[in-house]
Amino acid sequence: MLNALVENLVRPLVARVGTAAAAVLLTYGFESQLVEPFVNTVGAGLLLGVDLLLSRYYRKLAVKRGES
Repeated sequence: MLNALVENLVRPLVARVGTAAAAVLLTYGFESQLVEPFVNTVGAGLLLGVDLLLSRYYRKLAVKRGES
């Protein structure tokens, strides 16, 4: 039952957080002093995520090849 709730309610809500944030940004906007730190944080988070995904990919690739 808990898995069904998580699968059907929580996951879609979490997935829509980005859409809601984008709608708020488009509707209200931010003052320029608030936008710069926000953009820097989002950019740093994206770059960190790419770095983590690539390192995971390269670890899996090394395991497939038998390297340690």
